[in-house]
Amino acid sequence: MAFRFRLQKVQDHRQRLVDQQSSRVGEAAAAVARARQEVGLVDEQMAALLAGGAAAAEVDVRGMTQRRLWLDHLEKRRAGLSGQVARAEEELARQRAELTRLWRDLEVIKKLREKKKEEWLAEDRRRENQELDEVGQIRADRQQRAILAGQQAEAAGSVNNQPGV
Repeated sequence: MAFRFRLQKVQDHRQRLVDQQSSRVGEAAAAVARARQEVGLVDEQMAALLAGGAAAAEVDVRGMTQRRLWLDHLEKRRAGLSGQVARAEEELARQRAELTRLWRDLEVIKKLREKKKEEWLAEDRRRENQELDEVGQIRADRQQRAILAGQQAEAAGSVNNQPGV
């Protein structure tokens, strides 16, 4: 009889939950990376705009006004993207916390499975030893009977072989 874990379906379900949550954590991490990348692109645009304005030898009021408006737009966009990064990081933290919780639940089930398997193996060994003891007892009993039967046969033969009886 093989070991059968009664909570195997529960363990399988918990494993599926951990796998699904791992995917969600990956998606959340990718969202954080995308948001950070967008912030980096806006930072590069702002740096290029500021560097381009400083290099100009002529003062162009209209160009400076347009650059200032564009810079204001980029700053607003960066602020919005920074908020997205913060929200994405919060979501990532929530997803990681959920993954940790699910993983702990799965580990509890796995430890229970190992404990039950060890108990089952110990019981199986005990049962096997008991069966071997019973077989040994039966053999010893048969051997004892054979010895007694042999002794009785010798005694009966020696009685029959006595002269004058």
